[in-house]
Amino acid sequence: MTTGCGAREAVAYARELGARVQDVRRTGEIRLSHPLIGQRVTVNNRRKDASRALTSWIKRVRRAIEAAAREATA
Repeated sequence: MTTGCGAREAVAYARELGARVQDVRRTGEIRLSHPLIGQRVTVNNRRKDASRALTSWIKRVRRAIEAAAREATA
């Protein structure tokens, strides 16, 4: 996942990584969370491009998954 991608692609990739996506009622926002990371991210669902907060959160999730996989094999 790199910067410059669309919001739909970023959310789909987050789902592939195991993220939970919640619709925040009446705000036009979505909230993403992942069990490996305690921090959630809330982004505007009306935007066509992925925000910097969303892409950096996805990178943190990916790093956490890679670290957990390394610990499991060690």
